[in-house]
Amino acid sequence: MWLYGALSELVFSGCARLIDRKYTEGLDERHGWYSSRVPRGAVWVHAVSVGEVQSALPLVTCITEEAPELPVLVTTVTQTGAAMVRQLMPNVVHAYYPWDAPSIVSRALGELRPRCYVTMETELWPVMTDRLYRAGIPAFLVNGRISDRSFHSYRRLKFFWGSVLDRYRVIMARDSEDAERFKAICSHPERVIVTGENKTDALLIRRQQEKLPVFDEPDRPIILAGSTHPGEDEIIHEAWLEVKKRCPGARLIIAPRHPERAESVAELFSGCGAVCRFSAPTLGWDVMIVDRIGKLFCLYGTAQAAFVGGTLVPRGGQNVYEPAVWGCPFCLGPSYSDFREPTEELLRLGVCRLVSDASSIAEFFIGALNENLRDKIAESARVFFDGKLGSARRSWQEIDRQMTELKGQWR
Repeated sequence: MWLYGALSELVFSGCARLIDRKYTEGLDERHGWYSSRVPRGAVWVHAVSVGEVQSALPLVTCITEEAPELPVLVTTVTQTGAAMVRQLMPNVVHAYYPWDAPSIVSRALGELRPRCYVTMETELWPVMTDRLYRAGIPAFLVNGRISDRSFHSYRRLKFFWGSVLDRYRVIMARDSEDAERFKAICSHPERVIVTGENKTDALLIRRQQEKLPVFDEPDRPIILAGSTHPGEDEIIHEAWLEVKKRCPGARLIIAPRHPERAESVAELFSGCGAVCRFSAPTLGWDVMIVDRIGKLFCLYGTAQAAFVGGTLVPRGGQNVYEPAVWGCPFCLGPSYSDFREPTEELLRLGVCRLVSDASSIAEFFIGALNENLRDKIAESARVFFDGKLGSARRSWQEIDRQMTELKGQWR
């Protein structure tokens, strides 16, 4: 740990100017200086970016509803994550996470003095975890997951990552496979429990809050390609040409995983009819490119069928819960290791289907439009979610129980 600490001090303190060029917002906070607007003695919830913020939403909701007297602080690393906190949790204070260097972390902890620390998914910062442990501040890992790629890396460096995980009071895994992976790395398997996937709770909350966009020509059916990566856009383009031949009234919405790619994707589809941007829709569009972050979720609610990206390239897949919560039938490629358990259950229920190329994607879309597949899978999607609710509440109850055991009347 001392070697990591020395190297991180060199990187985050010695190379601060280079790092700060990329992360221009909240520089004081990233260096451990927090103004009076940031609560002291809070329940500190850390969510690195957009996906983790979505996972944190139902947990933060539980805390504010069941323990309104507790101050809550939510931190992120990315600016897109910060924007999502402001959108989903407007009544909670947001700040940026301090760089993981010993001097910066010590300064941040000295200023913030949190009651406890909660990190979402597997956002492991070794110096922070070590300093929390030394200061006697309980740390909890919620919605814990370890991807195939990360598991091999963690296992090779078990001596290091095991010591990091051992600093957590409890590790709350999202499913049994993730729990077994944590147990294989840490020295205290009895501290690993399964509480479920927070994203299911989060998405049901968001679905109730979202207002679906309204487009012109509402009778034209929409198909959606969500969170596409480079290498997938071209496949969707080929599939779309076939869909248009057989379903000429259909429309396509394509949402690149990173919206800054919107221009290049628009160029790819420039010969496919009237192309527009989500931020500047035009009447009579055929293809819409999503160029705004945070818009994909509600768009699944407008689509008759969808493709989930990150699955035809070796990326482990994107969020399969989002189309499912809207009852939107979807297809995906074979690379879904990051969401293996829910994907396999959704496949068994008939909510989604595996595809391998442009031809199979086109066949899925055409079949979904002709068979009105969305109506047919609605009940199966509901059954899927009914069995997965309550994970955030279970996580909060475990944190509350542990804190009471440690601190007595800790609230």
